Amino acid sequence: MGRWGCRPTATRCCDSSRLSLRRTATLELLREKVAVDVASLVGVTVAVVSLIFAGWQARLLSRQTALQNATAGAAALQQLMMWLHDVQKLLLVEPRLLQHFSGRVQQPDDAASDRVPPDLTSEESARLRLIIAMFCDVMNIGLAQMMKIPSADSIEEWRHFCRAMLDENPLLFRETMSKPVLFPELIRLINSRVAELDP
Repeated sequence: MGRWGCRPTATRCCDSSRLSLRRTATLELLREKVAVDVASLVGVTVAVVSLIFAGWQARLLSRQTALQNATAGAAALQQLMMWLHDVQKLLLVEPRLLQHFSGRVQQPDDAASDRVPPDLTSEESARLRLIIAMFCDVMNIGLAQMMKIPSADSIEEWRHFCRAMLDENPLLFRETMSKPVLFPELIRLINSRVAELDP
């Protein structure tokens, strides 16, 4: 039988079928490994793209927030200027009050808020006190608003303006000191000024 090759052929057939099965199994394992590697590569690529996209979104959000804060700061400052001009217009209507408001007329030394300046009628004095209270309101509200807006570039300028007004106008200073509950931001400003001057 060995001569005719029947048995070796069967062995060869068995060997070749085993070899074919091994190749098929190896190819299947290779395909699975390639599929797993491709899936891993796709997953990593998706994760990297997601991170890049998230970073881009965060950058845009940061820019948008900065723009909104700047817009809010500008709107708040514009509103403050309108309120300030409205109060100043009241002084233009009554030119005699402007002299007292600006500090050009010497005020009595006592802090009595109901004392009538000698050259003003009681009605003019009441108007002057009301204008002074309104002016203090605008300054106080301005300080409070500017501190709430993170990107308000004008906060230092507004503080400087308020300090100058309180330093130059004794009526504004007396109004603020006589009503600390109504003007807490102005009181803080005065106290910080005192702390700066005291060693």
